Amino acid sequence: AAVSKESGEMLFHTGGLKAGIENKGLDSCGRLNEEQREKYCTLVPVYSLYDYFKTHVKADKKDPINILSIDVEGFDGDVLLGATPEILKRVEYLEFEYNWMGSWKNQHLYDIVKMLDESADMMCYWAGEGRLWRITDCWMSYYDIHHWSNVACVNRARVPTLASKMETIFLRSLEDSKIWIKGGSSESDLELLRKKYSDHVLMSVDEEYLGMKYYK
Repeated sequence: AAVSKESGEMLFHTGGLKAGIENKGLDSCGRLNEEQREKYCTLVPVYSLYDYFKTHVKADKKDPINILSIDVEGFDGDVLLGATPEILKRVEYLEFEYNWMGSWKNQHLYDIVKMLDESADMMCYWAGEGRLWRITDCWMSYYDIHHWSNVACVNRARVPTLASKMETIFLRSLEDSKIWIKGGSSESDLELLRKKYSDHVLMSVDEEYLGMKYYK
């Protein structure tokens, strides 16, 4: 079975794969020709996260969902949109992947983070190694550039202690020295980017541009 925004049925790439294979999601069969689809794809049931919990999870509806981890090759936004506030409000800690694949091609992180904030009281951060960088209430236009990354969110109402700890890590990250990996030259990646995109709107420090909801 698969999980997405709505329940139903869909072809899913199930043949010729080994454990650990990446980048195979709900749109994989659509990229195959008819012969390949017949060989490698299987019609599977698809559940919205709300319907999946309703039919497959036996826990009491009042019980918390301690951790919800989503990594579905570009359809993370769809899974969250199909969860409904009823499910999301039960989640204490949420982590999902953000990239340019699947539905992310036409979705904006700003909308998903805003939805999580307003419907489930969640604060979201970019997740790094030992660091967090707040997205909620700290939006910047270049966050709309779709790239491989992970977003970590905490339910402020359900787990205020964890929320406080994550905010503390964010504040500490603000004070940490920023280290830019050197490229093939003596200039840092940041210096090279500044030269290449010196006139680009995303290099502007003007509040009008920094606060844009969408880059594209």
